[in-house]
Amino acid sequence: MNTKFTYFVLRFQARVNQEQEHFLINPFGMMYHEVTGSSLVKVDIAGNIVDPGSTTYGINRAGYTLHSAIHKARPDIKCIVHLHTPAVAAVSAMKCGLLPLSQDALFCGKISYHDYRGISIEDDVKKLLVEDLGPINKVMILRNHGFVACGETIEEAWKYAFNVINACEVQVRAAPIGLDQLYLPSNEQQKRIADVLQGNINEASTDKKWKIGELEFECLMRILDNAGFRTGYVYRQPLIRTIDKSATFKDVEVPPAASSATSFVDAGQTQTEPYSPSRQAQCTTEWRNSPNAYLRQEIEETGTLNPKKVTKWVPDTGLKHSTPIKIDTKHQFAPSNVNPKELKNHQKQMKDDRFNEKISAGYQSKILENVGWEDLTQM
Repeated sequence: MNTKFTYFVLRFQARVNQEQEHFLINPFGMMYHEVTGSSLVKVDIAGNIVDPGSTTYGINRAGYTLHSAIHKARPDIKCIVHLHTPAVAAVSAMKCGLLPLSQDALFCGKISYHDYRGISIEDDVKKLLVEDLGPINKVMILRNHGFVACGETIEEAWKYAFNVINACEVQVRAAPIGLDQLYLPSNEQQKRIADVLQGNINEASTDKKWKIGELEFECLMRILDNAGFRTGYVYRQPLIRTIDKSATFKDVEVPPAASSATSFVDAGQTQTEPYSPSRQAQCTTEWRNSPNAYLRQEIEETGTLNPKKVTKWVPDTGLKHSTPIKIDTKHQFAPSNVNPKELKNHQKQMKDDRFNEKISAGYQSKILENVGWEDLTQM
């Protein structure tokens, strides 16, 4: 997913476990489409590197102070996403902040604001940062900088970050008409819409209970897996419905969309009655109607001393009906008494020749094989 945010400044951090207070963070110095699971750096709450990952890069220790302060004060937060896209930076500079103009903005609920003072490791700055975020809010806009999206899971943090970016895009596009011309829902409407969006909106689609962002996150993982990225994500909801294996063969659970063959049953015969031998022979016989008809003509050659008659088949344009062809077996027009594996064997031989470098330019002429250079000069 980070390939869609390659030109953004982003920091991503996730808590590994609650006991040891270890976190995974993207290495500082890599483009975000280069970051893989093995390249993530494991650090403790103090910023000390526990596992450097598969790269030689470290972490942005100055930027890590923002994340560590939130993790210390909010144990419920397992993942933090820090972004400052152009649209978000523009909204963070507005005195009105993020307005409830769209569904994405209402989904974020109550948003916190912090007067960003740059990267600082002072304790009073960390304390003020935690106080501005509050004990409940998951989204905080950093004035003139960007925003922080938090979540109890990676999916929830991503969902909040995705909605904040879309909400800021909508506000930036709507701002030119003037803030006084924008319609804002009332506080009661905002609360009701936010409760509906964060409540049972995902439970209606499947029988599973989804947390915030999990259903959408699976869609993105499915896109990446289909593109060949091999995410290793464990899906809770399979894409294809499986058929109950305990059902008997005569029970039809999924009706066929199309059938390649049909059967004709007489009025007095039921589907359960077995076919008679003559009936079976009739089913194996098929008829094909060819719309083309040809005539055989004997044509003499032209331009030769001894012209011969050549047989040619020409289309019959005067025939108005099709030509029925009876087919008793599927292999009626296939040559008989031949090796069915001849083509496969030939393909295998060609691959072996390429592997052993036995490929040549083709057949070589041997007409002048025993002729020397002196003989050639006299010719």
